[in-house]
Amino acid sequence: MLHIIGPWRVEVGALHLQFLLGVLLLFISPLALATWGDMGTAMKVRPMRFFTMEHTTMMIVAMVVAQMGAIRARKSQGRRSRRTHDPHLRRSVVRPDPGRHPVAVHG
Repeated sequence: MLHIIGPWRVEVGALHLQFLLGVLLLFISPLALATWGDMGTAMKVRPMRFFTMEHTTMMIVAMVVAQMGAIRARKSQGRRSRRTHDPHLRRSVVRPDPGRHPVAVHG
């Protein structure tokens, strides 16, 4: 059976890779190293504050939101596949009852 990867999995995987590269740059970038050296002065300089504090914080929040969305998508895909692949839900069986008219019963 061919397993198709959902587009959300590819996007979240790319987001994880981008996050790892960003963390790596955060620790080897000359701008970040200068910021970590003197944090008090760095907070007064807008570009340094943006890249070390604001940008990093918002990217972590974005990762959490994307991961939550991926979990919801995976769960809904699982529910949908169980719903469509359950043989009892796809067909109706008519079981005659000896004293009544036939009734369509799912099952």
